[in-house]
Amino acid sequence: MAIQFYLTDAGRTAILNAENLGFQLTLSEIAVGSAKYDPATHLSNTSLVNEIERYALNGGSVEPVTHTIRFITNIEPTVSADGFEIGLITDQGVLFAIASTTTDTPLIRLVANLVSIVTFGMIVSNLDISNLVISNDPNTPVSIALMNEHIAHSNPHPQYGLLSKQQEIEQNVSDLIIWGNLKDFEIAANKQAQEAGDANLQQQLSDLSQQFQQQISNIVTNIANTYPKTRMAGVLNTNAEQALHTVNKPDGTNINFLDLRFAIVVSHEAKAINQTYVKRYADKFEVFLNVDDRLSGSLNSRNVNYAVIETSAVGQNSGNGDYLYSGNQIAVPILAGESKAFLIVGAGGGGGSSRYVDLVANSSPETLSGSDGQDSYISIQNTTIKFTSGGGKGGVGGVRDNQTLQYINGIAGAGGQWQLVGEPTSATRTNGTAGNANGENHTGASTDSNGRGAGGNGADGYEVITEGFGGGAGEGARLTIVYTNDTQDIQYALLYVGKGGIGERSLNTYDEDGVLVEPATENYVVGENGANGFIRVSSAV
Repeated sequence: MAIQFYLTDAGRTAILNAENLGFQLTLSEIAVGSAKYDPATHLSNTSLVNEIERYALNGGSVEPVTHTIRFITNIEPTVSADGFEIGLITDQGVLFAIASTTTDTPLIRLVANLVSIVTFGMIVSNLDISNLVISNDPNTPVSIALMNEHIAHSNPHPQYGLLSKQQEIEQNVSDLIIWGNLKDFEIAANKQAQEAGDANLQQQLSDLSQQFQQQISNIVTNIANTYPKTRMAGVLNTNAEQALHTVNKPDGTNINFLDLRFAIVVSHEAKAINQTYVKRYADKFEVFLNVDDRLSGSLNSRNVNYAVIETSAVGQNSGNGDYLYSGNQIAVPILAGESKAFLIVGAGGGGGSSRYVDLVANSSPETLSGSDGQDSYISIQNTTIKFTSGGGKGGVGGVRDNQTLQYINGIAGAGGQWQLVGEPTSATRTNGTAGNANGENHTGASTDSNGRGAGGNGADGYEVITEGFGGGAGEGARLTIVYTNDTQDIQYALLYVGKGGIGERSLNTYDEDGVLVEPATENYVVGENGANGFIRVSSAV
């Protein structure tokens, strides 16, 4: 679907004020909302009708001659929702432009924890936009910053020239090595042919040859140790409205795309390509392209450039840090002989619910429970070694008959269990604690001081707190592991942080994005969600 922005009345006034008063007008954010309408009839709006979230702009460009504005944003949703209206906001909070639709097809789909890089464009006719600038968020990710630099640079593809220059240098070095070898041969031949010659001169020539060889070796070493360096680059092209391209790791390389030292930069210059997504795997990555021909113009190429940049060398601190739930595996390099310490916390289960049941007609009602928390784990790639902190179990829901006043209280969920496959250098093992299901205390288990991996609370009884309450969920297990790479090669530890279990809510109706559509009766209280797991990586002494 084409996304067409309309300049609002407030936006037009802001441009005219900037032109007349000589100050700068800065576009800083986009806002996404859920309302549907014809934007051409809502130009007097000063805010979105039903705003969901805002996202900072990460750069773009303003072309006064063509009256064209392009802007880039890094969308990191905290909720899942369909966006039917989009607003462009100035740094003074003015609604500069709007886009919306009256159809049931969203302009943009927000998916919690799925990060996307989105570019937009609009043309502002008959107005001077030379005082208009695009905000560049100082906290922008490295991939967006590199993309902005790429778009703004007078030579936007320097990597190809650098690769060519590097090949030229390497060829020159190769020629110099050959020349040096020939020179050594010549020196040896002359020495043999002129045994009566000046021995001191021959020694000087030999010393100069050795110094020259050392200089060549230093040049080669410096090239190899210079970061960041471009490891891969290429161009993708699509003829479909939506396309999925797969880029495989070259044979014989040490690239692991799950290692966050490798930045994957995707950029395009065509208006026709309005969305790109990247998904990483160990030996490949996928690029999803969304194409809309109605946005094309003079820049109608469907080519998309990509580059894989190794941002730093592997060191003893590589991969150190805290990791939260993302839904994806992440690779952490471990040098030969290096020891890494891992704190691994499983996710908590979801709490049980409380609901009405006619216990006369149904003395053995169906058991409804919160879902279990996911395991958190690390595994050593290409081995069977795996250290797992199991997720806590969901609490069982309770029931109450408010006619007979009979009730059945919920049952607490068990704590997660640890599991070791393979021998770590050292390990501290703690199984998760079970939740609570006793009178007024039907909370989820939580022994971590920061609440990581805690079980969700069981619901209070819908009529009486202590009657028919839901059981509290169990917390995730906990492991403190030290692992040593005893091989001669770099190993990769694959990390996965578990997601917290969902509180029991099966009687409610939700859409595919998890948004409540139709609640159950008033005699129904849902359980609380469990907390996500956690992993910390540090260098072991």
